[in-house]
Amino acid sequence: MFRLILLLCLCLSSLPSKADHPVLHVVAEEWQGSTNKDLTGKYWDILRAIYQQDYDIKYELADWSTAISLVARQRADIVIGVYQGQDENIITPNFHLDMDSSFYLLYDKKRHNIKTLQDIDNLTIAGRRNYVLKSSLPDHVNFYSMDSLANVDKLIINQRIDGALMYAKELTNADPDQRLDHLELLPKQKMYFGFANTVKGRALAKIFDQKMPILVKQGVIKKYFANDLIYQFADYAEKGEKPTVDWYLIPKMFQENASLKAVFLDHQFSNYVANRFDDIHFDLKIGSTRVADTAIKKSDKSANSCVINVFKNSRRESYALFSQPVNSYIKPRLLTLKESLFEFSKPLSHDVVIDLNQLLIDNPKVRIGIVNKGFAHNTLAKALDEQSFNQLIIFEDYSYATIMSMLKTHRLDAVIIWPTILPDITEGDFDASLIESFTLPEKVGQSFQTYLMCNDTPLNQDLIKRFNQALADPVEQVKIYSKLLSKFDQQTAELYKKALGLSIK
Repeated sequence: MFRLILLLCLCLSSLPSKADHPVLHVVAEEWQGSTNKDLTGKYWDILRAIYQQDYDIKYELADWSTAISLVARQRADIVIGVYQGQDENIITPNFHLDMDSSFYLLYDKKRHNIKTLQDIDNLTIAGRRNYVLKSSLPDHVNFYSMDSLANVDKLIINQRIDGALMYAKELTNADPDQRLDHLELLPKQKMYFGFANTVKGRALAKIFDQKMPILVKQGVIKKYFANDLIYQFADYAEKGEKPTVDWYLIPKMFQENASLKAVFLDHQFSNYVANRFDDIHFDLKIGSTRVADTAIKKSDKSANSCVINVFKNSRRESYALFSQPVNSYIKPRLLTLKESLFEFSKPLSHDVVIDLNQLLIDNPKVRIGIVNKGFAHNTLAKALDEQSFNQLIIFEDYSYATIMSMLKTHRLDAVIIWPTILPDITEGDFDASLIESFTLPEKVGQSFQTYLMCNDTPLNQDLIKRFNQALADPVEQVKIYSKLLSKFDQQTAELYKKALGLSIK
């Protein structure tokens, strides 16, 4: 018996334990959603998926300059989120981690003739604090760090700085009156794990290149991304010999922090085209109206560019191709809970247009919410008498999610919104069958449609033809729109289907 116990102990002691694992020192700047302070986030998840089985991971958060320096001086093993060739003492694997959006320079072309990145050397250039951006600039750029780039146009116009670098979605707030010029100075590029240039670092890079493609193929990596759109943007798909279309998304929806995000429908369409037209590589780009228009107006027909969910007008029709309508923004409606705790003096009817003045007079205690400075808010300010308008509960800009939450919890009795944005302002578990909507007068706002817009190239001509065929196919309509329709109240869903001529039951 003693010999048996001794043999068992020897066997157990020979098994590898966590204490036997070498330490892997990883350093990163805190990026929300990717390298969170609590060690959640997609980059931490990818790191663990590749290395946790064989290493004890030591995590460290530091500002970007410190993070780079620690790995370059071999004081840490991995830095997260570098560009290739960013530091001669840091090596990168063959397989990338993610993609970073293009950076655009906002500047005055009457003062500066800027064509390439080197042209900004010796200039004073503003940019957001903590961006990886700074380390990608020429050596003698005077980089002016800012917490916010809103209205930075004034600094450029007053010649306090020479320009500002930013993502496309920031151009609107940075130059609201479009008084300046913009130029794509740093194209969308790959981001990597950066490894110390040591024997261990080279071995770690080799492990990354071995494991990452397998985990992508198995669908493991996709689970770490918040949605299909963000995963598609990471661009892990093999392009092969496929032709490429630059597929622009224009963030349209303001969030509580005043930043913009792409709307639900844009997510749906981007995912749909990538799967439906798999003979084309769709290179996802986060843009702005200015950026997309510039790309599509270019006389260079060697690049294929498209943007989803945009208006059509005579100016754009002079240089672009358009699909059939892809979306309809149903005019503002009055939304309530079906089981509302508030009893209106007269039951609301779906058969008549709601007279808001009369509704507010008849129900002086009703709590109706509306977001400040939206189109509906501005028109109601003119359409309602002063007493009625003052009876509305006005919420500050970008508070759509707040008013929907308050409606759901009976802290509001009704809200006035554009109902097509419901999928973007309700929580994931929100049950649309709990709400109903009612028609408001035309003067509160009118419905309008949006389209797929592309530059006029042979590939895009064929793409739009095939895209229109899909839009007209009842089977494809279900794939495209069924999830969206499930997030509408019944009345909005019927109006939406009618506006686009959908055959979905």
